[in-house]
Amino acid sequence: MGKDNNLGAYIDRALSGGHLWSESKTWDPEGLLSTLPAIATALIGILTGEWLRSERRGARKVLGLVIAGAVLMLAGRLLHRYFPINKNLWTSTFVLFTGGFAMLLLAVCYWVVDLRGWKKWAVPFLVSV
Repeated sequence: MGKDNNLGAYIDRALSGGHLWSESKTWDPEGLLSTLPAIATALIGILTGEWLRSERRGARKVLGLVIAGAVLMLAGRLLHRYFPINKNLWTSTFVLFTGGFAMLLLAVCYWVVDLRGWKKWAVPFLVSV
């Protein structure tokens, strides 16, 4: 599971030859195989956005985000033993764990700002158009 000796690095060396990102020219964090988990990260964000845009009640949205986030984090943590959580390789367990964590954090922010109406603390994050 090292950065130089994993399936992604092997595929990158076979297909890209000397056009790799690292100084040692043995691996690329943005290689072909690591693109799939990056796509999964984007899909988690899209599905989360669709969930928030749905017609469901606010409390149901928060509950759904909490459950989905907890399940993703748990899956990532349980699979970590077999496939380590590794940002540099952008592993599937990294996607699951960080996607779940982001959902939990979003659930808290949605509950605090949109449902409870506590908005003053968020003024620095506002974007004016």
